[in-house]
Amino acid sequence: MDLTVLSNRVNSIKMLSDRIKAIENAHTNDITKLTEMCGLDPKTFFRGKKLNDVDFSRTNLSGYDLRGASLEGCKWRKSYISETVFDAKQLSRPEIKKALAWSKKRARTNQFFLKPSSGLEVLKNLFTAPSIGIQLGVSEVFVYIKGRNIVLNEPSIVAYSIKNGRREIFAIGSDAPMMRDRTSGHIEVVSPMQGGMIMDFEAVESMIEHFIKKSQNRRYLIRPQVVISIPSWATAVERRAIQDSGVRAGARIVYLIAEPVVVALGAGLPISEPSGSMVVNICGGTTEVSVLSLDGIVYLSSVRVGSDTMDGAIIQYVRRTTNLLLGDMSAEHVRKEIGSAQMPEDNEGMTTQIKGRNLMNGAPQETRVTEAMIAEALFEPVEQIVEVVKNVLESIPPELAVDILDKGIVLTGGGALLRNLDAELRNRTGLPVSIADNPLSCTIDGISLVIDNFEKWKSILLQDTMFPERQKFKSVSFYMKTDN
Repeated sequence: MDLTVLSNRVNSIKMLSDRIKAIENAHTNDITKLTEMCGLDPKTFFRGKKLNDVDFSRTNLSGYDLRGASLEGCKWRKSYISETVFDAKQLSRPEIKKALAWSKKRARTNQFFLKPSSGLEVLKNLFTAPSIGIQLGVSEVFVYIKGRNIVLNEPSIVAYSIKNGRREIFAIGSDAPMMRDRTSGHIEVVSPMQGGMIMDFEAVESMIEHFIKKSQNRRYLIRPQVVISIPSWATAVERRAIQDSGVRAGARIVYLIAEPVVVALGAGLPISEPSGSMVVNICGGTTEVSVLSLDGIVYLSSVRVGSDTMDGAIIQYVRRTTNLLLGDMSAEHVRKEIGSAQMPEDNEGMTTQIKGRNLMNGAPQETRVTEAMIAEALFEPVEQIVEVVKNVLESIPPELAVDILDKGIVLTGGGALLRNLDAELRNRTGLPVSIADNPLSCTIDGISLVIDNFEKWKSILLQDTMFPERQKFKSVSFYMKTDN
């Protein structure tokens, strides 16, 4: 890069920094003055801009030209817009009509009060991307945007196109699952997260970048901070890889949080209190049994058994008993439809038709399976989950055991939806067992609570990943490259 160009960019960054400091020290809530301090025309700056999700509540926008601006999700409560210029499409929006009527009424009585620091908040919303929370699951990825709830829920699958020995991204997320087992030789479909571990760092980085860009509806000057949940046993190398992937994907800074803690928080357990809470999180590739108290993990044990293991057990059982080979998606459908952790009382239960390939003659075939057959197929995975729960109960201190006796065990994750699993654990442990209200989204619900109340919950973030200097350096270099 030419030294003159580099010097000009450094000076621009310094100038922007000086303006931001001036705004912070201005002690004014007048958005007109603040935009002038940024060197902008306060009346025409917003015209044609993407202003989605900006909070204009109690803000004086008199005389501003907003024609052509995108105003999806904006808040207008008690905003003064009687002399603001809108186009016809904007004036048809009910929230703007309501705010306009309020403004005209206030204009007649000369009554209008600005919200403290509202001007600075509007500028901050315009230039700073909202915080993002990401749950990297074995089977699904959830993305939460502050102020917009869960915006993405897609499979954690990546499809590669192989050309001349080189792999290129072909599809990510919802576009990729239907390609599995249906692609030609030059398309490879992979699941980068298997057994609770990262098997393909390149694919994980591509997923994070794709989902961050897809979840944002416009570009921001200041990039977002991102909170990502990771397995509790993730190594330092895996933590650093996820952290660097988030930065390269466009995050300003990446915070990591242990999954057992955030799952308990999302399930509504009182993890801040000095009493024990027990969570059994049955994910795609692993089952984590954790006991938490005072915002920390007191005891943790895991076993590499999850919903994917159950699907594999169904495939092997059907193959062994009927000579029929099922696909992963067919096995998952069977588990969700008639899967059970206990044998039915009539030794048959519900039935369903399955389709697969006959291993004897290679022809497609359809056959019937019963709930009792699937319960028998799932006996070993269920037994492993029960054993790890009993081992944890035998290892924790007596005081925590008393707390769990009072509160019971909470099941989360997709595997918690297996029929009669809670009843089986209740019978084998003698403790009350319940399923969380939203077992599939407990992790992302916990992440959303951390993002929305960051100061309250920042103590549960992994300390070795907060404000790393390496990230700050990379963030600046990334920003300078995008100006090319």
